[in-house]
Amino acid sequence: MTKITKVGFYNPQNFDAPLETLTAALEKVRNQSSGSLLVLPEAFNIETGYSCQKPIQKDPRILNDLQKLCAEHDLSIVVGLIVTGPTDRGTHSYNSAYLVDADGAGLLCHKMNCDSQGPYMTCLDGCDGHNATAYRNIAICSVICMDGYDAAYNRDRHQRLEKKIVGLANIQHRIVCVPAYIEATTQPRFWGINNSYRIVANSASRTEFPKSPGSFIEWINESGKASRVVELVDGDDPTCIKLHNLSALPNPPSGQHDAVRD
Repeated sequence: MTKITKVGFYNPQNFDAPLETLTAALEKVRNQSSGSLLVLPEAFNIETGYSCQKPIQKDPRILNDLQKLCAEHDLSIVVGLIVTGPTDRGTHSYNSAYLVDADGAGLLCHKMNCDSQGPYMTCLDGCDGHNATAYRNIAICSVICMDGYDAAYNRDRHQRLEKKIVGLANIQHRIVCVPAYIEATTQPRFWGINNSYRIVANSASRTEFPKSPGSFIEWINESGKASRVVELVDGDDPTCIKLHNLSALPNPPSGQHDAVRD
């Protein structure tokens, strides 16, 4: 794969056996997934409920397993993981987003904000690794769950990331990836960048969370207006992968040249 031609999200119904369940979901879209950037939810690997306060799975070898899946299916993945590392404090690890493909895995960011639910430690400084970076034909950045909310406590960070990603040259699409766990009683407002896609992969998009905002893909136009291009609908399998072809850009600006899409 040389270019990213599709984007998508993975929406799991269950939290146990995450790798096996993802593998089965990928088999169902094997003929459509080549060339995709697939966003997986927050804490994809922990093998228990996000807020259940039980011991979690934190083996970093999950990155090697995901790398093999990328090679087999000719795709790239942005995934939220809680894995052990040299920065651990006590029993807690960072809540992080990684970019994974057949050639390896790289850190994009750590979660900065505390949601008072998840089994992780917050990152206080240097949280953006290689975030907001050029990757193949796209510009990509990631923020995890509430770090992606359009709120005053995130404003400085969002401004830094937006300045960096907008300044990247020779790219065709901008993608903001949001691995998340959002049960939600009220719909959160997400940060976005003009002329970009926003992909929310939400592991609380399950039948027991009827008020969850779900998983979805949105296009944000040059005026900052978001249009939903892919979402969960009645009839979808509870565990599913949904994709969007990047050639099918919605609502192109009329009469305006946009170098991002050329």
